[in-house]
Amino acid sequence: MMRVGYITGDRPAASWIYTLNGDLYGLNIVDVWYDAGAALAQPPRSDIDVWLVDHEAIAGHWDAFDRHRERDGRLVPVIVVCASEEHVARTLRRRVNAVLTEPVGAWDVLCAVSAAASGELFISPRMLRQYSQEIIHLLSPSNQRPEEELTERETEVLRLLAEGMSNSRIAAYLHISSATVGTHVLSIRRKLQAANRTEAVVQAYRMGLVTNRSVLEPSAI
Repeated sequence: MMRVGYITGDRPAASWIYTLNGDLYGLNIVDVWYDAGAALAQPPRSDIDVWLVDHEAIAGHWDAFDRHRERDGRLVPVIVVCASEEHVARTLRRRVNAVLTEPVGAWDVLCAVSAAASGELFISPRMLRQYSQEIIHLLSPSNQRPEEELTERETEVLRLLAEGMSNSRIAAYLHISSATVGTHVLSIRRKLQAANRTEAVVQAYRMGLVTNRSVLEPSAI
C-alpha cells in the first residue's frame, strides 16, 4: 500500500483523489492540504511514500518543498499535475518523478505512483503527444560544455547532487565539511550557469556530465 500526500489549491476538485483510496488501487491517501504554505509549515512527514502536487499550488514554494520532502539524504518522489504548457516546461526542469496533465485519470495516477516508487520518470501518453517537441528538447543531450571545466572533486559532488543527497550527506560521504561542499556547489552552479542546485543537475544531464550509470553505480562515484 503506497502512502500518498496531496497538495492542491482547488478544494472542490480535490475529492477525486479519495476515489483511489483503498485496497483496490493499493493507495492510502494519508492527507490532503489545500494550502502549500500550511502543509510545508508542518514537520516533514515520515508516513508519505509519494507526494502528489498541483503545479499551481506548489509554485513559489519549490525550494521549501524540496527541503520538506528530503528524507535520509534523498528526496521523497513527487508527481506533479500541470494545467498548461508553461507549467509542463517548468516542471520538467525540476527533480520530479512524474508529470501529468489535466484532466487526470486513475490510470495516469497509478502508473505515475508505480514509476515514482521505482525511481523512474513517468510522462503520460497524452502529454507525450501534446508536448512531444518540448519534451524531446528538454531531455535530449546537449553539445554544450561548461566554459570552465569542473574539477575532479566538483564532479564527485555533482554526481552526488544528482543522487539527491543533501550537503550534509555529501560531506559525510566524501569525508569533508559541509562548508566545503557548499563551496563546491557554488562553483558548480557558476560553471554550469545554473540558478540553483536542481538546475545544475539538469544541465549536467544535458551536457553528459552525469548519466544514470554514473549516479546509480557506487563504483562510478
